[in-house]
Amino acid sequence: MVAGFRVFICDNLAFRGDFFAIAKRHSKKLMDEFIDTVSIGVDRVQRHFVPIQERVNAWQNHQLPDIEAQSIIYRAFIAGELEAPKHLAPLVHQEYFEPKVREFEPRTVWSLQNAFTT
Repeated sequence: MVAGFRVFICDNLAFRGDFFAIAKRHSKKLMDEFIDTVSIGVDRVQRHFVPIQERVNAWQNHQLPDIEAQSIIYRAFIAGELEAPKHLAPLVHQEYFEPKVREFEPRTVWSLQNAFTT
């Protein structure tokens, strides 16, 4: 069980996240201890939730001037600071400056993060 702000689960069931709440492999005993194991994992997720929420709140409250957002997008794609195909730059730009989701309309670090991940 992984949790966090960024979680990735590959179709081959490789897990990656900010932290592992449960790191057990399947075994005969896993099913015998399943309820206890999941309870422990959920408890760990809840304890890590507050720092993640605080980070998101900080991003949501950090106003971002348009010129700075443009600079970040430029540096990420054109200057090559992010390993990503350059053809995605216009899509990120459009998603930030003309977001499809109303909650991402404010010009904040949170909105830019969501433009990149959309």
